[in-house]
Amino acid sequence: MKNKKFTYSLIAAALGMASMSGSLFAKPVSNKAENSVEQTGSKIDEVVSKDPAQAERTAAEAAKAGGAKPPSESQSITASAHDAFITTKVKAVLLATSGVPSHDVKVETNSGVVHLSGDVENKEQIEKAQKAIEDKKIDGVKSIKNDLKVKH
Repeated sequence: MKNKKFTYSLIAAALGMASMSGSLFAKPVSNKAENSVEQTGSKIDEVVSKDPAQAERTAAEAAKAGGAKPPSESQSITASAHDAFITTKVKAVLLATSGVPSHDVKVETNSGVVHLSGDVENKEQIEKAQKAIEDKKIDGVKSIKNDLKVKH
């Protein structure tokens, strides 16, 4: 039962971030969401440190339920779960950053490398998105590949 709650918490955090991106209340709610993401991340770390094998199984269930891509052979399920956490955290940062159209920015993470893609209105939004992520110093982010483009 505890593992089901963990899985549902992980999925709820990810889905909650996605659903808020278009909300008028996104700014006030984003701080609460960011705190929820932090708490979920702490729970992930706690589970991983206590029972790595169980964490692998739980992460696999969460990925399957969330429709996530299966991890590659070179990436463990735990690493995949951490990538999902990083992606959610980056989305929360973008959501909380005024002047960045977070709903237009696709975020993917692979082995700690965050990949931003999508079309935005101007170069300032590209720079602002990059700077917001860098300034937050999200644990586990190794680098940022910024492929955002200005709409033509």
